[in-house]
Amino acid sequence: MKKRMQKILAMLLAAGMTFSLAACTSSTDPDDGNSSAPESSAVDNSETPGGASSETLTVAINAEPDALYPQYAYSSSVGVVSTLMYDTLVSWDAENNCAVPNLATDWEWVDDTHFRLNLRDDVYFSDGDQLTAEDVVFSFQVTDYTGSGSSSYSRIFDLDNCVAEGDFTVVLALNSPYPIVADILAADVYSIISKDAVEAAGGEDAAARAPVNLGTGKYVFSEWVEGQYIKLVRNEDYWNQDELPYYQEVMLTFISDNTSRAMAVQSGDADVALNLGTTQVEGLEADSNVTVSVENTSTNRTMYMNCSDPALSDVNVRTALWYLIDAEAIRAIANSGFGELSETSFSQFCAVYAAPPADFTRTVDVEAAVELLNTAGYNESNPLQLSLLMPSEGDNETMAQLVQAQLEASGCIKVEIELLEIMTFLNQLWSGDYQLTITSGDQYDYEKLLYMVDGRIDPATASGGAQYDDAEFQVLLDECYTETDENARRELYAEIQAYLLENHIVIGICNQVAVTAYSADITGITINVAGVPDVTGMHPTG
Repeated sequence: MKKRMQKILAMLLAAGMTFSLAACTSSTDPDDGNSSAPESSAVDNSETPGGASSETLTVAINAEPDALYPQYAYSSSVGVVSTLMYDTLVSWDAENNCAVPNLATDWEWVDDTHFRLNLRDDVYFSDGDQLTAEDVVFSFQVTDYTGSGSSSYSRIFDLDNCVAEGDFTVVLALNSPYPIVADILAADVYSIISKDAVEAAGGEDAAARAPVNLGTGKYVFSEWVEGQYIKLVRNEDYWNQDELPYYQEVMLTFISDNTSRAMAVQSGDADVALNLGTTQVEGLEADSNVTVSVENTSTNRTMYMNCSDPALSDVNVRTALWYLIDAEAIRAIANSGFGELSETSFSQFCAVYAAPPADFTRTVDVEAAVELLNTAGYNESNPLQLSLLMPSEGDNETMAQLVQAQLEASGCIKVEIELLEIMTFLNQLWSGDYQLTITSGDQYDYEKLLYMVDGRIDPATASGGAQYDDAEFQVLLDECYTETDENARRELYAEIQAYLLENHIVIGICNQVAVTAYSADITGITINVAGVPDVTGMHPTG
């Protein structure tokens, strides 16, 4: 045991939206060798009103987690718990769009497929075990068990060859060059867990249900009453005392219904309600006892057309669909008008977003769509038969019906809607058995957005995507995969977005927003780089 011893090129969005890593001193260029991380810009919470208290924060979440392993990537409720119990190697500086130190103090490229990080030597798990490089390696390699999170790890990292160099240095091996690796490590799915605690619990299955001493975060696991709540207690020995949270306990209660979750705050049964619907905003704003937060996330709703399908491999058909989709109307339904429209799979809140030309316009044109469909051989007597695959959750059924109506307005298309439970949906997506789908892609790992339009990458690795197979485009993708110079990469990303738009490989809709309601006498909620609400900084407004 390790006890306490120790073209569109150059058309980039204005300043705040661009890839402003110039404000950070770290480099994504392996050729730079020593690429020290910048000093952390984390907010100092030591002046939280009243200091650390003995109070309890009750948070209503939309679903009971399947497990409390941060590597379970497909549950928003797991992400919420991860921000409370676990730490990541780096944090994300949203103001400057760059990674800053957290568990890792600095990092450097060994070569283009090996990334070395030095760890703090003063971080401990709640049982007194010291965090070491061995725990970091274990946290990556254990994803072979979790399955749901492993795609992110195995897609990027050569897991078998990630190694510890002594107690406080780790070298992450990559399958291929991945210049933004430091940035993605800020996401909660890359949280670090204790190897010894997992083994003491009896293995991964037991630890995932009762993660005692598993993390180094601001809260530690106390109790899980299935179907009712999860109780966490403040980690009084948290390594960063400046960020010790105000609330002594956090009670996470499970309320699946959006209306009931909001009412819990209005009645005083809960202090915070997460993941509410945008249709609830207006009503909640009328309640003076409640504060409503509507925050943009970089997660982007995008329609992916499976270009390996014979019909959708025709650019005339894809362009016709572009003319028929009314993104503004979908935003009105899906987001109640909140958020920003997107042209492609890159949202305006992505670090490498490139704005379209000033003369770009997006209008619905049914007549132009019909002409293109007729050219492709489709008409009222011989309509194009399409299926739209969506998960059966949230507002997806309403959104699917709207898309169906928009496409069928041409008279030349018939759309069948398939609504599936989330894991069934994902399995079908990963198999490549779909024509159209609307998915919400995280933008912090924007290199994955390239995978999702690269026809050489299998659907399971690409999470579905466009499966677009074009030699000219693949040359551009390959340049972007391997380019390490920041400015050159930004130009390549701008070219890629221009190509996506010109060839209508994807149809951007809008970014998602995070709607939270909480008692008017508290404040301090934030949204992390992966779009997950973080309540660790909440405190009274006084």
